Amino acid sequence: MDMDLQLQDFSVEAIVSKLDELKKMFEQDICGPLLEKAKQVVKESEEFEQEKARHRDPKASMEDIVKLDIGGKFFDITRRDLCRVEDSRLAKIFNGDFKIMVAEKTQRTFLDRDYTHFHIIEAYLKQQDYESLLPTDPLDIKRLAHECEYYQLKELQEKVEAQKDVGKRK
Repeated sequence: MDMDLQLQDFSVEAIVSKLDELKKMFEQDICGPLLEKAKQVVKESEEFEQEKARHRDPKASMEDIVKLDIGGKFFDITRRDLCRVEDSRLAKIFNGDFKIMVAEKTQRTFLDRDYTHFHIIEAYLKQQDYESLLPTDPLDIKRLAHECEYYQLKELQEKVEAQKDVGKRK
């Protein structure tokens, strides 16, 4: 059907008829596929949530003491403290969404990371005085900043990197 209005037919009925035609085409060609795509996204989201629930650790509690082996050094910290910074890598690992593997020999969760500065990260997560523990040596600042970046602890990373300026003033 020709969608152009004929110059000689500008009657209200002709315009309404063409608008109805356009509406039907829009609903059929645009809305229909979008609605189908939306249904597909909802279905996939529901399937994802079901799959996630199958992997969730039903025994996980925020009060649990999590036993860590960070690069060979042992740390004990509550799940709540590990999850204190919600968008951090530690929170994503230990929030209970997934069962965590524990080494048979040590009964600890092993993270293959440098333990040297983890006590500062631990103090930060426990909301203890960590600022007095911050290094002033440029190499230590760089290493701790790298660990903060890995663990996605942006606020702590910024405080650590600010130590570069403190070290320069001394």
